[in-house]
Amino acid sequence: MAQLRKDIGTSFANARRKVEAYASASEDLSGELRRWTDYALRFVEPDPTIRNLHRVVLESADDLTGLMAAQPRPRDSSIATAKAHLTKAFDDLEEAILKHGILTPGGEKVGLGIAGRPI
Repeated sequence: MAQLRKDIGTSFANARRKVEAYASASEDLSGELRRWTDYALRFVEPDPTIRNLHRVVLESADDLTGLMAAQPRPRDSSIATAKAHLTKAFDDLEEAILKHGILTPGGEKVGLGIAGRPI
């Protein structure tokens, strides 16, 4: 399951870079982050901890998007704080996936390991 762990790490690294570079409310940050997190979770069994942290990530992304759309534009420090909160939410979600994640039957079908086992 090393490949799945690597894929998850890559997906989260891409999402973090996107958050760091986010500079305009016209970008679809929430949509992109949702795609990356859904991609990371596609072979992981639903788990209450993971689901809750996934929700926190999506809410934090929406908060940042709303902040960037506010007029007048908020202070840079407020934007940096929102980005830090979102990055922390990503860190927590990634850690939970790697700690609690269980491989789905779909993951077994594509050769990532044995379904029902920790990733």
